[in-house]
Amino acid sequence: MRTLMATTSSLFTLDPYGQTMVKLWHAASARLTAGSESDDVLVQAAGRAVVAWLRQDAATPALLLDTFSRPGGPLIPQLRFVGSLVHDPTQAMPAEPPRLWWWVVADAYYRRWLEFSEAQTQLPASQRPDPAS
Repeated sequence: MRTLMATTSSLFTLDPYGQTMVKLWHAASARLTAGSESDDVLVQAAGRAVVAWLRQDAATPALLLDTFSRPGGPLIPQLRFVGSLVHDPTQAMPAEPPRLWWWVVADAYYRRWLEFSEAQTQLPASQRPDPAS
């Protein structure tokens, strides 16, 4: 599991790997949001479903990072699920997941990350985790 701790100056302090993952998710989220794909109702439904999936599989920020990178974890099933919703059924399934599927999944991870950040800012200071722990 990745190093992760809450702080008061910034919500979470991440190791370099964690920082890279969150930046990757953010970049995918920005790309998806900027494109016309984000208007597709099936793309929206797929993203929301993956966020709901992550609420079950990743109850903490550290588990979210672990879930994304764990060999044999849910990432491949999530990509397949997104593909089952957004892929044109008149076309053959691609051998590799297209960028759109990756963007949808990474955007869902980023939105789940933002849920943790929002929840952390709503806690009274006395209930926030100790930065020294």
